[in-house]
Amino acid sequence: RAVLGLECNPVTQEISGICNAIMWSPRQNPFIKEWIYKYRGFYSKGKDAFWGEHSIRLPLYILRQKKFQFDATVLPPAKLFAIDWLKLNETVLSSSTQNLWNPMISPPLIHLWETLAQEQLNRITPKYIQHSDDWYAVIARESLKYINESSNAPGERLI
Repeated sequence: RAVLGLECNPVTQEISGICNAIMWSPRQNPFIKEWIYKYRGFYSKGKDAFWGEHSIRLPLYILRQKKFQFDATVLPPAKLFAIDWLKLNETVLSSSTQNLWNPMISPPLIHLWETLAQEQLNRITPKYIQHSDDWYAVIARESLKYINESSNAPGERLI
């Protein structure tokens, strides 16, 4: 099953679609394949009024079809938007928030909207992840350690 996050209006809590920022999926997932296939009709020119059609609203429409209802798990918005990406320096990129989440209870999923948080995100490099004591680096190292240990490809490492 693919794992995705539900996106909603932060004020009204009205569901707007599926967030395309974080996706986890096995290869050849039927839902993901359908979503990618539907991009053949993508007509957005970038950051315009049509961008959200394929990137946010279409995946929700696809998942509501019986054919794909068991191909994805959709997480509630609180799992994906628990951290305000405009406050990255005070939260995720700070060593004072080591216990921001307990990954055993709730896996850390962070929507890092790069177009609005680029300045803070520029400091996230492989060297930063390897050596920093900031919360994000610690979680990234643990996640990469798990992925590397679980990899079926001997000799392949992510960092």
